[in-house]
Amino acid sequence: MIDPEYLTKHYAGLSDEALMAVDRDELVELARAFYDQEIERRGLLESELPGVSTGPGGPVSLRLRQVKRAALVACIATVIGAAIPMWTSIRQMLALESNIGSNIGRLGAIAAILVGYIFAAIVPLFYFALYLNDGDLLVSRNMRRVTITAAAVIGLLGVAAIPGWIGSFRGESAGRPWTIGDTSAALGEIATLASILPLVALFRLATDGSSERGVSVSRLLRMVTKVAVIAGGIVAVGCVIGVMATPWVYAYLRDRSLEMGYSNVRWTFSRLVFDRVQTALAVVCLYVAPFVVWRGSRIPRD
Repeated sequence: MIDPEYLTKHYAGLSDEALMAVDRDELVELARAFYDQEIERRGLLESELPGVSTGPGGPVSLRLRQVKRAALVACIATVIGAAIPMWTSIRQMLALESNIGSNIGRLGAIAAILVGYIFAAIVPLFYFALYLNDGDLLVSRNMRRVTITAAAVIGLLGVAAIPGWIGSFRGESAGRPWTIGDTSAALGEIATLASILPLVALFRLATDGSSERGVSVSRLLRMVTKVAVIAGGIVAVGCVIGVMATPWVYAYLRDRSLEMGYSNVRWTFSRLVFDRVQTALAVVCLYVAPFVVWRGSRIPRD
């Protein structure tokens, strides 16, 4: 007769290494229940428990759960960060619709804004699909370098933008009140930094292309990832074109400034190039996570 109190004390007295070294398949059903209880209490990797199902495809590892949590945080932060800009765009759209005379012009303006909304919604939708996914995410060694590089770029660009934003409260605008634009900028900065979390989580999830469970990613994640990769490609091409068009943009801004009697000191060519390259890098890096997941879904499973 097995003593439940003895089993509880026995497994509780084992170290983590000794506990994980126990062959669970050799335990009787009662002992297996107390063993699983002790594993869960300590928060050890559930991937070591072949009989414990925490997802539709079997046990979900601790690192995969970290990816899911990071994706949820990034999704919430991205949606909150985009709330004020989207509301401002809606107000501008309504004002634009009332000012444009022709129906064709109104439809064109509305279509352009809707396309912008769709592109803005793709990344948070990807994060949400990543949060719901319980399938294996395979990250190759090469993609591991891509994820950490993108995370570093986003982090550096985000930190570099903070001094300029804080400096706007000084100088000529010293003592100015907090505005809705400042709230939008702060939420946008938080959303930018939150996008680092899924990249770091995917970096820690790197594998050699094999999987113990062999569970494919969900259909929702597969579909949203493909859409995000296509959108990321379009955005990347647009960013390249935008950077290449910097000389023409600079010439236009310079001529307009001179016509209106303003000084052209603020818009130097080098600063304009730096700003456009910085923006292009930040936007492209947001689509690195979907690209890594898409590449991982194409890796053959053992």
